[in-house]
Order: sequence, then structure tokens, then C-alpha cells
Amino acid sequence: MTILIDVDNTLLDFDKCANESIKNACARFCIDKANEICEIFHPFNLSLWQQLERGELTMEKLLETRFNSLFERVGVKADGIAFETAFHEELAESAVAVDGAKDLLEYLSSKYDLYVASNAPLGQQTKRLKKAGFDKYIKGYFVSAEIGYLKPNKEFFDACFAALNAKPQDVYMIGDSLTADINGAHNYGINTIWFDKYLTKKQADCDYAVTDLSQIRNIL
Repeated sequence: MTILIDVDNTLLDFDKCANESIKNACARFCIDKANEICEIFHPFNLSLWQQLERGELTMEKLLETRFNSLFERVGVKADGIAFETAFHEELAESAVAVDGAKDLLEYLSSKYDLYVASNAPLGQQTKRLKKAGFDKYIKGYFVSAEIGYLKPNKEFFDACFAALNAKPQDVYMIGDSLTADINGAHNYGINTIWFDKYLTKKQADCDYAVTDLSQIRNIL
């Protein structure tokens, strides 16, 4: 059995990491509205990533406009592109784990081959996972920047299976994003476990749904 697992908001708490990174970047830029930026960042960032996953936005455009748009909304005069660079530098140093992530990785890696499947940059994710002490559990990495396609695109999973000695029915995808992780994997014929981190309890087209990572032990 092979496991594909997402990183942000599945293993590492992106919300907390992003807040920490925004505040540190604001300190570097002498911006005094860090809390206001954090408050509006998450829903806005989610909408941008959903556009990206639907092919309506490029990564380059996202990075060019994300903080410039946020700064305009809160009345900050600063270079959003330069701030984006600082944000990524800070984010690469941030590794706040999701509750139960370490125990889950210890359990899964003792039984299965475990691979990261992420839309974030390879260097950033490997550094953060190492900082969290999670890298020792991971057998390999599949990331969109290296593959050339984002989850949920079929081509992303094509690249995964070109490297894996496995069939889709013998693979599980674990992730928090219904669009990128769950729908993409489900459409490919992969077993899916949706981590409903925000306890939405939505009706989802997945094989299993959990609200706590410890519940995955009852499935695998």
C-alpha cells in the first residue's frame, strides 16, 4: 500500500505558519497592520488558490498580486512583490505541526510507503518538514513545480504513478482540500481520506472523512 499525503493544513498548520510569517515579514517592512492583514489573508488566499486549481489564474499572477491586493484593502503602502519574497522566506522557517501529525506519520510509515503530494515549492516543503522532524517518515516528494501540473490535474497524478510501482486502487490520498486533494485523487481512481480540519462536515465525494488525524488509524 502507498500513501500520498498533503502538507499544508494536513501535516503542517498553514494557517498558524502563515500568520507567524506575515507578522515577521511585517516587522521587517515596518508595517503596523499585521493583525488586519492576517485576518483577511486566509479567505482571500483560499479564493486565489481555488482559482489557480481551476486554471483561472497562474502561479506567477498569484504571487504578483496577492499582497499588493491585501495592502490596498488595508491601506498599506508597500511593495507587495518584495513582501511576498519575505513572506516565503519566513514561511520556509515555520513548521507548526497539525495536532496528531507526528503520531500519524510514525504509524503510517511503519506500514506503508509514504509520499508527499503538494502544490507548494519543493525546497520550502522539504525544509519545513525537516524542521518539524517529519522528513524521516517521507519516502519521496511529488510537487507541482517539479511536475509542471497542479493537483487536481490528471497530469499531476500521472507523474506520481509514473514513479510509483502501484495501482490507483492500492493508493490512498490524504488531504484537507476537497478540490486539489480529494476530487483530483477520486477522479483518478485513488482511495481518498478527507481531513475536514475546520469541522465543516460537508457532504464530500470521498471514501472517508475524518475530523482528527488520529481517526485515520481506524481506516488504514
